[in-house]
Amino acid sequence: LMTNPEMRFVGLKGMITISLKEKNNNDALRYLKEAKFIKPRNLWVLDQLSLLLAKSKKWEEAAKVLENISSEENKTVSINRASFLLKSGANPVDSWKASKNFIPAALEIMKHYLENNQEKQAYEVIKVSWKSLKYLGMVELFMQKKITNLKVSLRRLKLLHKALKENIKDDETKLALAYASYFASLWGESASYLEKIKKENWDQRASDLCKKLKHESDRIKLPEIPEKLARVPKWSCASCGQEHNKWEIQCNACGDIGRIKWSKSNITRESQKKIESFF
Repeated sequence: LMTNPEMRFVGLKGMITISLKEKNNNDALRYLKEAKFIKPRNLWVLDQLSLLLAKSKKWEEAAKVLENISSEENKTVSINRASFLLKSGANPVDSWKASKNFIPAALEIMKHYLENNQEKQAYEVIKVSWKSLKYLGMVELFMQKKITNLKVSLRRLKLLHKALKENIKDDETKLALAYASYFASLWGESASYLEKIKKENWDQRASDLCKKLKHESDRIKLPEIPEKLARVPKWSCASCGQEHNKWEIQCNACGDIGRIKWSKSNITRESQKKIESFF
């Protein structure tokens, strides 16, 4: 077992698993570093090592462990790297480059672009990520950050139409455009997007917008609010199911790192299965 690298790796994997289960992090860290030396690109080892470092808030070290893993290789690992970079205080551009499937990175890079008057770059962020992320907060940020006049609002709304047009049949996209139109003071257009949302997909966000439109003008024909509303999408932990009002890197219920996901996101669990298959 000691002389054969392959067998040694198998033994180390078993010892790592036991150490992690028993919360003996010092031993787990030592075994993981040795396993990484034997198989420097093994995805399971890199994932476990980065998570263990992250639990100790060693964000830069955790991110460095994953620096050679691309999003194409594994979305979950690249998202974790983006989150570690974000927590380390790295340039938002680096976090966004690490993963375009991570909502907090998208929001931070959009803020960066909008604060530096790079509107088109912020638009590109939405264009490339909306289909997988579907996070209304991205649209709200785009339509509210550094808006100086109505002309800017209308220009950004036009950009949003271009960014979201490929997903226009999706009700989350319709809701996003309803909100964007509202922010641009196009209340009739906002109401028309609300009307197109299937009644079974109406939630409190759609209801609240409808009420805002009613407050703005009593001449707008508004859709009827369903008596029963769907659940509002939430951040929730994929490990224990605990719901959160905002993204956190660590679940305060179970302690797992990188498991809090947005319920409307299309990012699948296939990446996690791929990690587990690496042993």
